[in-house]
Amino acid sequence: MKPLLATLGLFLGGLATATASQWLIEENFSSLDAWDDLSTAVSWVGQPASGSAFEIVGNTVQLSAAGIASVGLRPWESETRSRSFTALDRRFAEPLEHREGTLVVEFRVRWHSLIDEIRGEWNRVGITLVHDYPEDGLDLTRDDKVYDFSAEWWGRPAYQIRLRGSDTTGFNAATALLMYGGGYAREGEFEIYYDGSGNPLWWLAGFSSTAGGSASNGGPSPGVGDPWPHNGWVRSSRGLASTQWQRFRYVVAPHYQELWINAADDGVHWVRDGFMPLPEEEKAPETAPLYRYFDSFEGLRLYFRGYDNVSMDYLHASWVPEKPFAAEWIAHADGSARLEFPTLPGHLYWTEASSDLDEWQAHSGPWEGSGWPLSVEVAPPAAHDARFYRVRRDPYDN
Repeated sequence: MKPLLATLGLFLGGLATATASQWLIEENFSSLDAWDDLSTAVSWVGQPASGSAFEIVGNTVQLSAAGIASVGLRPWESETRSRSFTALDRRFAEPLEHREGTLVVEFRVRWHSLIDEIRGEWNRVGITLVHDYPEDGLDLTRDDKVYDFSAEWWGRPAYQIRLRGSDTTGFNAATALLMYGGGYAREGEFEIYYDGSGNPLWWLAGFSSTAGGSASNGGPSPGVGDPWPHNGWVRSSRGLASTQWQRFRYVVAPHYQELWINAADDGVHWVRDGFMPLPEEEKAPETAPLYRYFDSFEGLRLYFRGYDNVSMDYLHASWVPEKPFAAEWIAHADGSARLEFPTLPGHLYWTEASSDLDEWQAHSGPWEGSGWPLSVEVAPPAAHDARFYRVRRDPYDN
């Protein structure tokens, strides 16, 4: 029988080929000149002349001694503290359309120490993808917008990861979290701290809680209870924090987000430990609180909440547009078929969707055969439609 051509969508996660990916950020932290330093936008006791809570030490960024002192155990509760403004923000040159590609953020961090605290929240680092920035950008004039609640002056959170640093053991110990949105708004919101009577006191511009609000304001505590789709988060299977250097990759694709770790710090042995589907809103479970599919994101924000310290020595972000390619659908006499894919670098996952490409979320691979072209045997076409097969490259392939 003459082969039929089927069109498939290709996701090149991670560091893709130069022709397929667009570099957004290549940061090795020789300075913070390319970043908006939110810690300079608020007054706090012990603030140095530079206004910053950060320092560069040997091409790593971390909180300074004054910055750590400004955080303490509960940095949001007092005007003497930095009130969760210990954050660095970087806007992309233009907004990224979520459905049109995959964002991969790779970075390398180590904790100076791990603390004896149930979930490691006191000693964490987070990355938030931000949307809906103010038209004129962030206003970092000291205290100018800290007490102004008339607009979302700090943008809104879309998706985020939270890496928590605890040395305790058990179900919640130092697990990482993947989350969407944040706060009490479906559009996502960075937190505002309120007094006991419900009056807003000040912004917490580096911090966004899980969807449904923060524990300090009566909302859920992320990582406690049932994960997605019953809450707005999923957690890793184990604690990921370490006092040794480790590499992480945060991947946000059109219909999922995931976290990869390279604990050996060799750039080779990557393990996925965190996956969250991101369906279109009409397909989202009703149990998911304040769920929204964010159409675009415009930048990213690093948040350091260091009871001790966390160092980061590089952050690279790339954008990989979704590009279709063709595969041959070769039918067999018994009604089954074989899909043949063209020669592509790297290890591939393949999967199928039940009705359309937007429903593709789960992995069925990896396929790590040694020969090309890649062939996949599938059931009879009555149960499988060639149009609904997709493959993607692993995020850990360079």
